[in-house]
Amino acid sequence: MAGEAVNARVGAVKEISHALATYERSLATALSSARSETQKAAATFQLAVAESHRRLRASERSTQEAVAELARCREGCEGLAHELARARAAEQAARQHLELTRRAEAKFQRAATDLLSTMRTIEASAAEHAPAGRRSVLEYAEILTDYLKRPGTP
Repeated sequence: MAGEAVNARVGAVKEISHALATYERSLATALSSARSETQKAAATFQLAVAESHRRLRASERSTQEAVAELARCREGCEGLAHELARARAAEQAARQHLELTRRAEAKFQRAATDLLSTMRTIEASAAEHAPAGRRSVLEYAEILTDYLKRPGTP
């Protein structure tokens, strides 16, 4: 193998080593970002559930107030009866919204758990294989470099 060709191969092998190092850093950054975004989404779901609870409590108070007003009414109570029906419908809608929000949060939590587990597996695999790959590539570069140093190598 001509010296020039070996030098070119050494350079290419070193570039591969640098690319592997870049890959390791990029992977770590991507996994960190994914964890952060997962935590943000979890916080958003917690806020949505809390807001749904707040809306349900407000609807329940409105229903209780409408019931009390209707109970005090003695004549011309149709408007209050309609208001009670609207309050009950709003309460039911708020209850359904809370349930949907809770189900969505539970689905998200299951998906997030699976995602985080997969990310830990990827991280462990990369931590094990990427450095070993870099070492192998660098060892190959050293072998080629040693070859060039031999007396009589073209």
